[in-house]
Amino acid sequence: MKQGYESPDRRAGIQTERRVIKSAFLIIMLLAMLLTACGSKQKEAAQSETMVIKPSEFSEETKEVLKILDDEISFFDYSVDETIKSMRIDIWAYKDGKWIGVGNTFGNLKESDGRIAVRINDASYDIFDIDETGYVKSSFESIIDFNKSKTKTSSSLSQPTEIELGKEISLWVKLGFDTAKAVSTGTAGDFRESDCDSGLAVTVIFSTESVE
Repeated sequence: MKQGYESPDRRAGIQTERRVIKSAFLIIMLLAMLLTACGSKQKEAAQSETMVIKPSEFSEETKEVLKILDDEISFFDYSVDETIKSMRIDIWAYKDGKWIGVGNTFGNLKESDGRIAVRINDASYDIFDIDETGYVKSSFESIIDFNKSKTKTSSSLSQPTEIELGKEISLWVKLGFDTAKAVSTGTAGDFRESDCDSGLAVTVIFSTESVE
């Protein structure tokens, strides 16, 4: 093995690359663990008559893997009836004084019960659609820099929420403010009413319409 001097920038690059590879490996391992649990969770959810979406519940083993990840990642389980045909997930960014759509993923539901994951980091925004057979990942380039914000708040869906047709449900919200003073994060969970200076949100809508 050759040895030589590495500049600070080069060493930082190596550390970043290793962290990215480590994070990617852990994500793959975590999803593999979740595929096994997804089937049993779906069977349990099928017993419920109410259409809901809620934070996923994990084994202690899975929780330990989650602790290792540096990225902000959240998992959600949903249960719907036969009237629901499709689901749409939108990513919103607060830029230049207004909220704009910066990405979305949509499709018809194969099963009445499923799991989705939202992963946010400095490089990308990732959406995972997970079922017993595998997962589909949709990625969008990161465009919001929260590093300049003096105050930051972050929240995700924390309790079972009833699914209503065509009603937007906030899954994950992060807001940045240019002041260290008290800030308004919006009312009743509506991120669009916040007086933030930068922001990112992920929402989901369930529909009775099938998509092409």
